[in-house]
Amino acid sequence: MAQAGRWLRRTTLDDLPNFWNLFKGDVALVGPRPEIPEMVKDHAPEHMIKFSVRPGITGLAQICGRGRFKFD
Repeated sequence: MAQAGRWLRRTTLDDLPNFWNLFKGDVALVGPRPEIPEMVKDHAPEHMIKFSVRPGITGLAQICGRGRFKFD
C-alpha cells in the first residue's frame, strides 16, 4: 500500500480529488495553495497578502519547485 501512495504522489495523481473543489467553485485552477492553519503564525506579515486571493490547485511553488522548497 505504501508503494501505491508513493506512486500517486510522484505522478501527482493524488491531486485529482482537488478538481472536485474546482468544479464546486471553492478553489481556482491557479492560485496559492491553502496553508495549514498551524503554519500561518510562522508567516511574516508581508507574506500574508498571498492569502487575499482564492486558493488554487496549482501555483508558482508547484510548477517551479514542487518538493524542493523548504518552508524557510
